[in-house]
Amino acid sequence: MNAAWFRDRRPSRYDLALGLVTGGVIAFNGITGIGLGGVDLRRFDVVGALLVAAVTAATILRRRYPVPTAVTNLTCMLLWFLLGFYGRVILIVPIIVCVTLTIVLGRWSGILAGLLTIGFGTGTIRLLFSDHRFVDYSVIAVLLALSSVAFGEAIRYNLAWRKVMTERVAQLERERDAEAARLVNEERLRIAYEVHDVIAHSIASISVQAGVASHVIDRRPEKAKESLDAIKQTSTEALGELRSVLGALRSQDANLDERHPAASLRRLPELTRMAEAAGLHATVTVLGEPATLPAAVELAAYRIVQEALTNVVRHAHASKVAIQLTYRSDALGITVEDDGSGSGSFGGSGSGLAGMRERARTLGGTFDAGRVGGGFQVACQLPVESR
Repeated sequence: MNAAWFRDRRPSRYDLALGLVTGGVIAFNGITGIGLGGVDLRRFDVVGALLVAAVTAATILRRRYPVPTAVTNLTCMLLWFLLGFYGRVILIVPIIVCVTLTIVLGRWSGILAGLLTIGFGTGTIRLLFSDHRFVDYSVIAVLLALSSVAFGEAIRYNLAWRKVMTERVAQLERERDAEAARLVNEERLRIAYEVHDVIAHSIASISVQAGVASHVIDRRPEKAKESLDAIKQTSTEALGELRSVLGALRSQDANLDERHPAASLRRLPELTRMAEAAGLHATVTVLGEPATLPAAVELAAYRIVQEALTNVVRHAHASKVAIQLTYRSDALGITVEDDGSGSGSFGGSGSGLAGMRERARTLGGTFDAGRVGGGFQVACQLPVESR
């Protein structure tokens, strides 16, 4: 149904209050004769009571049935004057009509209601009053209708502005919550990658050393002892680094254990020693002039090399691994290539490669991994700030 005729909005307690007050004031004015006078041709009777009841009901329902109640109110007002009931308080009715239609249906509907009110009002005035009073009352009717429409438009604009502001605040709150959730998720992923890189590399090295010890413990006890010593050293370093990672999550404990410095390329020899302890021949090549890198780039580069070596130890069945760092003014290039033949070079479930790719992507870099020649290669470019 057309919104001008019916709106699915039940009357509120404010509508009820306005309707009762309007009807009560009109009835009081008509019964007692106190207040603004009218044509004074007829005493208040049952017909007057019916008109007041109709005005009251129409005012209460005005926002649910905008046009029907507006027609009812204006008709009742005209009949009130034509039948000669006392009092001009009923002139509040066209004010309510114009204001309501402007707010509910918009500016042009309010203007149309104002014009109709002016037309019917001046016509009634012409029938009831002499020429000199007709001009005065007509001017009053015009000003009353125009001011009612203007007042309704001001209220409509204020309501629309408040609605826009409310929606904007709600949108900002949703965006804030979404951004907070995104940051929390990113931090969870970062922590997960950090812990994964620390644990996976150490466990892989420990697993290899334990296998060697188990294999040679009867024939070469000294070799088994070396492997067990390597396991002890690796586990101690892993625990220390894990404590550093977890300690960094608490600002007051950021320097929880200074014996285990933050992960950076300065600790690259530790990674190669672990790889060699697992039976790999590891080489490191540095191209370009080494320079101080941003902390985020240092950490990402170290973790990428660490995870790549972990994959080689666990999956590649390789004998050699070559690490190459290329320092440029705009980026750091990292390449880790092995000569393995195992299909596991792809990192088992793929979480390791996903972590390396995510680290590079977060810094705006590129990442690529795949088989090359007779082995597997991990290559990435990490952009750095101008130094």
